[in-house]
Amino acid sequence: HSLYLEFKKNYMKRIIQTTASFFLVLVLFACGGGKTSNITLETTVSADGPFFQGGNSLVADIPLNIKELVGDESLQEVTSVTVTKAVMQMEEGTLASFNNATLQFVSDANPMTTVAIINPISGEGKSVNFTTSDEAEIESFFNEESFTVLLDLDFKEDQYLETVKAKVNMNLTIEYK
Repeated sequence: HSLYLEFKKNYMKRIIQTTASFFLVLVLFACGGGKTSNITLETTVSADGPFFQGGNSLVADIPLNIKELVGDESLQEVTSVTVTKAVMQMEEGTLASFNNATLQFVSDANPMTTVAIINPISGEGKSVNFTTSDEAEIESFFNEESFTVLLDLDFKEDQYLETVKAKVNMNLTIEYK
């Protein structure tokens, strides 16, 4: 009789362990299942002059269709975005006019957030790579219909130009569910 009770006790223990394991796996799959997409976002930022010594902002509005951008109509929510590379290329003139540059995102629903910097800008070329920020939390911008890219250029001296334009190319890793 005690052998039967021992068997029944072990049997119930296995059922409980199996059920617990099943629910653990179910929870892990429900929480996981995220997808990743690597994309390139290109824009031209611009501002009208004159430009005075110090910070001057060039801007571009970015309309978003995030499902189209990542190529997945099943996308429900962007959970993480990392800028893996950002490059600025002047359309006219060279980088010699600037001390440094800051690349930021801003929108009606989100505060201004720095995503990349160049400090100092050295050289006289037309193109330069930014140092990107791994800590910038920018996923909320990609859950909106649009946001603004702001390139803040620190001019070395006053420049009476009609317009300044720069192309900004960003490689992004987007995680979503």
